[in-house]
Amino acid sequence: ERKNVCKKMQIIPTLLLKNNRAVVKNPQTGLDEDYGDPYELAEQLSINTDMLIIDLNGIEHKATNNKEIIQKIAMKYNCYARTGGDFKEVVESYLNQNVRRIVVVPQDTDLINNVHYNRLIMRIRVNSKLQLLNSDVHGESILEFLNRMKNKVNFIIANIEQENNVNVDDINIEDVSSKLKELFIINKIEMRLAISFSFINVHHIHSLIKMNI
Repeated sequence: ERKNVCKKMQIIPTLLLKNNRAVVKNPQTGLDEDYGDPYELAEQLSINTDMLIIDLNGIEHKATNNKEIIQKIAMKYNCYARTGGDFKEVVESYLNQNVRRIVVVPQDTDLINNVHYNRLIMRIRVNSKLQLLNSDVHGESILEFLNRMKNKVNFIIANIEQENNVNVDDINIEDVSSKLKELFIINKIEMRLAISFSFINVHHIHSLIKMNI
């Protein structure tokens, strides 16, 4: 029997991997910009309890050394991973080698149907108005989506994204997070909730970790 686990909410920093490097998305241009050595960034992010690693090349089925990088980071730090690959590859390459959970999105039906929910995290993209930005659930309210997923996943990561012409520093993460948590509690959503965020500057993490309640 599942218990209501939304009594605690986490902030989970995100490490984006592309062409074996850490990158950040420029909110003005929408382009991925080099952010340095992924191992060094992972060490800085490790001041938090967990981190989320997203393999941008793997999602596009492009061959890189990102898989090896993720495995090495997972040996040292607690991490979740959003990767490419089919069910068998994901299980053998990641879940059996230290990655705690695999992060899925709504269209990953093969993984959602074949991997136990205790090894999955559903990642949704939301803006500051709590509108879903995932293209495959366009028009569906966040509450409708959560109710549809309640028997398939027990852990939700909401990635708060920059809106057009909005600087990362201008988004009130604390306000958005509070609204999300309130939504879960009022509607008795029995899922664990975390907020992920792609930081432009690592110093954001120090202040946001204090929000882990």
